[in-house]
Amino acid sequence: AHKWAYGRNPIYYDFEELGGDCTNFASQVMYEGGGFKKNSTWNYNNGAGSRAWVNAQSFKNYMLYSGRASSIINGAYDKVLQSSYKLLPGDIIAYEKKGKIAHISIVTDIDSKGYALVNSHNSDRYRVPWDLGWNDKGIRFWLLHVNY
Repeated sequence: AHKWAYGRNPIYYDFEELGGDCTNFASQVMYEGGGFKKNSTWNYNNGAGSRAWVNAQSFKNYMLYSGRASSIINGAYDKVLQSSYKLLPGDIIAYEKKGKIAHISIVTDIDSKGYALVNSHNSDRYRVPWDLGWNDKGIRFWLLHVNY
């Protein structure tokens, strides 16, 4: 997650021009860094990723419905803030806008006050606060604990 936050791992296709690379990045981190096993639904092979590997909405749904992640909480910032202190490195945050997951980030650290820090692609970010400035009242956050 730290090595490729501001770059692209050359063994993976960069989906930036095809709608974004955030979910592909999180999937790579979970696979390469977290030892998360690929399967027929969540997979990347020969330059192509499955929907669950590269699409933010499909990724969030797959993670929850497969049991590979569990929901800590979802809602507006003020509703999820207290529960955000339960996030651990390797957990996922999905950012919902207008009823659709628009972005994915992965928790990489916790700051000295217990606030989760994330890395992500698209607007490439390295160890930034998990809310990523998404303080718009229309944003819902999905905090997911990944079951490694």
